[in-house]
Amino acid sequence: MGLSFRLKHWEAIKKAAESRPAPFLIHQESNVIVRAFRDYLRQDIGEILIDNPKVLELARQHIAALGRPDFSSKIKLYTGEIPLFSHYQIESQIESAFQR
Repeated sequence: MGLSFRLKHWEAIKKAAESRPAPFLIHQESNVIVRAFRDYLRQDIGEILIDNPKVLELARQHIAALGRPDFSSKIKLYTGEIPLFSHYQIESQIESAFQR
């Protein structure tokens, strides 16, 4: 995420904080899609595979909201017969990482 997006987000939080008396929730951590894009989306990522059409649409909407249309074409629906994590052996890689 760019600086301008973060500044807009901060301004929205400040405005919410000033809008009513405490205590009340002014910010809540984003959902997993937003967090993943915020933390991991970089130019060197070739593609992002998502195995759920509804989640794919949410991801595309978030990319559009970020003003990053260059990433929209990298988000693709995985439709393979084998589950996504099994196909790319992600579960075994996670297990291996935790055994270290």
